[in-house]
Amino acid sequence: MRLARSGFYDGQRWSRPLPGLVLHAGEDRDAPRAFRSEINERTFMRGSVGMDDRRKDTGGSRFFITLLPAPERNGRRTLFGHVRRGFEVLERLQPGDRIERVRIWDGITPPDP
Repeated sequence: MRLARSGFYDGQRWSRPLPGLVLHAGEDRDAPRAFRSEINERTFMRGSVGMDDRRKDTGGSRFFITLLPAPERNGRRTLFGHVRRGFEVLERLQPGDRIERVRIWDGITPPDP
């Protein structure tokens, strides 16, 4: 949340959009540190937001958004959010497209307008 609220992702390119499957963004090398994995039993469905890591406790600034259910990620990746609206935009993203802005709602602090 700290990276998103600081504007870290604003203007970044989607690093590996696979239209119709999954979107990846962020860069591990730019993250201030690696994050501890928080593997859980939540179900990766369309619009799930998860930590993209190479192995346990290596998550950085990279995240992914699933465009289809992804049961192969259940119990293997940290799932920490869900897209609430804007699927029509996500489904049209292509390689080279940029993130305009990331807004976060943590259930307490409303996202900035």
